[in-house]
Amino acid sequence: MYARAREERADLLAKEILEIADAPCKDAVEVAHARNRLDTRKWLASKLAPRKYGDRVEHDHKGGLNFQPAVLVQVGSVDQPLFRQPGKRRTTSRRREQLSQRVQFRQYNSA
Repeated sequence: MYARAREERADLLAKEILEIADAPCKDAVEVAHARNRLDTRKWLASKLAPRKYGDRVEHDHKGGLNFQPAVLVQVGSVDQPLFRQPGKRRTTSRRREQLSQRVQFRQYNSA
């Protein structure tokens, strides 16, 4: 019911816009005043019934897509990979230390 009332109000504003636009103006001041009244009613109608009186935004894209960057910037040394390989865990310094101790323990016990 509320939505229907909003739409009726927007339709009434559209009729008022036509009446204001059809009324003759005598000088530049009246033209500016009429333009202000028109713009206000158009804005309000677009807010009350945006599907009917709102700005239409088209999202059609024609042509090929090109998403390549113009410049590739790499931070860090060249020999390190930019991204981690999937499934490969990043080892922290603590984890590296634990692994090296484990290797040293195995080498000591196997000899």
